[in-house]
Amino acid sequence: MALQEIDAACTSCGTQFRAKPTRSFLGFQRLTCPNCAHEVLYPLTPGYRITYWAILALMIVGAIVNLAEGAIPIPGLLGIAVVIGIVKDVQIRKRIAVASAR
Repeated sequence: MALQEIDAACTSCGTQFRAKPTRSFLGFQRLTCPNCAHEVLYPLTPGYRITYWAILALMIVGAIVNLAEGAIPIPGLLGIAVVIGIVKDVQIRKRIAVASAR
């Protein structure tokens, strides 16, 4: 599904602009500031965010089951990517809130 144009604020120079984002590797919205050419990452869309949280919940349930069976739960690459995505999403949302408040 193609992304729609969004109102954005550059986290580097503070310029407010409207642009159509592209997707980064983990699904973040990527924009380029027309003023300073800085690459701006915007948070995950709701669909990606819900998917990441659902995967994390399933991984936690799986880890609990493994612990109950006496096994040591070890996250795979997907698990690590999901955790990185969720943490990065929270950081980006905070950064964007500060840039938008300028």
